[in-house]
Parts: sequence; C-alpha cells; structure tokens
Amino acid sequence: MVARMREERQGSDTVEQRLETLLRGFCGRRGNRASVFVDEVSLAQTITLQTRQMRRWFKAFPEVLFVDATHNTNDSRYKLFPFMLHDVYGH
Repeated sequence: MVARMREERQGSDTVEQRLETLLRGFCGRRGNRASVFVDEVSLAQTITLQTRQMRRWFKAFPEVLFVDATHNTNDSRYKLFPFMLHDVYGH
C-alpha cells in the first residue's frame, strides 16, 4: 500500500530524473542559476542554487557565507551546521 501511494505521488521517475526536472524548472525562471558538481565517477557532490534575488544581494554585498548541513551522520545524531564567512578582504 505504501509503495503504491509513493508511486502515485512520485511517479515512476528515478531520483535523478526528478532532480533534473526540478533543476530545469528552477533554471527556467529568469535569473535563476544552478550548478551540479560531480566526482570522477559522476556522483553528485555539491548542488548550488541561486535565485535572481540572491544574485542581486550578492552583487550588493559580496561577502560569502558557506553553510553546510548534515543530519544523523555523527555518533550523537546531532545536526551539524558549520559556517564559514569570507568578506571582501579575504578574512
């Protein structure tokens, strides 16, 4: 029953096909950008998304904030959110 409901909700597409559809729709909107970085065996390592508004904000305030999130990957099952910030002076 659960499998049938999931099939109806997601269709028969693979995760990769659904992701491609989502990214193509996202990039189809004016000013939006997406990049997919893969490793040597074509396994996705990083996916970046920028809306038109995000690009405007970055142009106005060129500091960079990196946020990485993991879930249930440590022994204590804590959510980890490391932050790294670079300003226009490289600090």
